[in-house]
Amino acid sequence: MGTDIRAVYVTDNGSITKLEILRSYCLFGWLADVRNCADIKPLSEPRGIPEDLKNLLLGLLLSGYRASPYGFEFLRSTSWYSLNELLAVDYDQIVDDENGVPIKLREFLAEDWFQQLDIMKKLGPGRFVFGFDQ
Repeated sequence: MGTDIRAVYVTDNGSITKLEILRSYCLFGWLADVRNCADIKPLSEPRGIPEDLKNLLLGLLLSGYRASPYGFEFLRSTSWYSLNELLAVDYDQIVDDENGVPIKLREFLAEDWFQQLDIMKKLGPGRFVFGFDQ
């Protein structure tokens, strides 16, 4: 059983776009220390879903899940980053991949992440909000 990310982008004017991000344990480790394939330092510890968006986004992020007596137990390590935070990252910094080989962060994260980042840039200022199902 694998882990996938459920993600949306919420612009500052309130528009919501569901993002389709491919499974990448390297990316998940970097975003929130989830299934960290190379023991990379995460961008930040998980912050949870922003309070001002919680009611609005929980249903969207959890679509397809049913509540259990214990709550929505399948969504883990929820967090968010502003677009500015994601754009400020030095993607050319050198990190060690899962084999200990030094590579650029850009290569470590793979092309799909940068396609999603381009979508976010086109949508304008906002927040990338996500969680993981396990």
